[in-house]
Amino acid sequence: GGEPAELTKVVSERLLRHDQEFRTDDAQRSAFRVALARALWEVCRRCDDGTLEPELKAAMAAKAFGLRYSDEQELRTAWEPLWQELCPSTSAAVERHHREICSELSEAFVDSISRSEKVTMAKAVSALCTQLEKLSPRPKWGEDAAVTALHQAVFKAVQSLPIFDGTGALLGALGDLSALLYRRKRGEASTSKPAPDENSSGLTLLLSFSSRGSLTDRAAAVRAAMGLTDAARLWPPLTEVAQLHATSVARVDELQAEVEQEKREPGEAVPVRHRGKAQSPAEEFLTATLDMWATTVEQCYREAEDEGDLEPPEIEELSAFIVASLAEFRACSLTLRLAILRLWKRVFAHLAEQRIAACSRLRPELWAEVLA
Repeated sequence: GGEPAELTKVVSERLLRHDQEFRTDDAQRSAFRVALARALWEVCRRCDDGTLEPELKAAMAAKAFGLRYSDEQELRTAWEPLWQELCPSTSAAVERHHREICSELSEAFVDSISRSEKVTMAKAVSALCTQLEKLSPRPKWGEDAAVTALHQAVFKAVQSLPIFDGTGALLGALGDLSALLYRRKRGEASTSKPAPDENSSGLTLLLSFSSRGSLTDRAAAVRAAMGLTDAARLWPPLTEVAQLHATSVARVDELQAEVEQEKREPGEAVPVRHRGKAQSPAEEFLTATLDMWATTVEQCYREAEDEGDLEPPEIEELSAFIVASLAEFRACSLTLRLAILRLWKRVFAHLAEQRIAACSRLRPELWAEVLA
């Protein structure tokens, strides 16, 4: 009886809690964690299931879950086998240990923790959300203390986040957690009490990052905001999404102008770094804002049946979307052109399904350009 409890005490105190001491020093922490994974692997190998208490197994699984997402190859390869040994089925293990995993991940978002640690654990948070979204019947995640505590920890970390390359992972984690907590279907009442708004859900905070930092992180902010908006049905008015896209265009224009002003040899071509370069950060950013705009048009219903529904678009609102997407269509790569064609197809199919006459809501000269 005493042996399993003694093992839990020894492993917890001497091994599992020690990496807290290194959490601000990346190199020291990584070296310790590689050694820790090997030590825990030995514990698993030498002990049968009866000796490993459920509490110890859960603590080891929680540690392993996040570290499998490290950017460091050595760390990943040290922890992945341990996770496989402890948890042959990821979905079953996440369902069983999600409280311990949430608690372990939360610790990475304290102020003193290094940026690289926060980025790694943010990727793990998104992976955790993917698994929790699959559970059926769907639990009321808004009432789950472990998930809401993790949401608060990530929310707080993002609020105090300095701008650095890689913030996108943290924005994605916040968007995924908020979507998990506040997801509802059209026509269903929100299960969250009080119902989320733009501020409490983190939407305003996410969108604030769409005009800060690198283009890659700005695009991540828009995608995270769209995922949350879609889940919680917190669709902004079309004019606000039009402004979001206009801001992204202004930033890309600014960067293009900088390239054009660079000194170069006479006759040397201007390099294509932004618009016109397939999958460049600029085109990914513009794709994200146009996608959010098109998806918002898809929330326009002939008859509103849900508080998240929008009114049918006014002639200027629909025309603004087509003008903006046409402008990018003319200047961008084939990849983005195909993406824009898909967006048009989606928008017109939705309007047709809702029996909202697109032809009467679009300036005639624009029809000619779209069809050309």
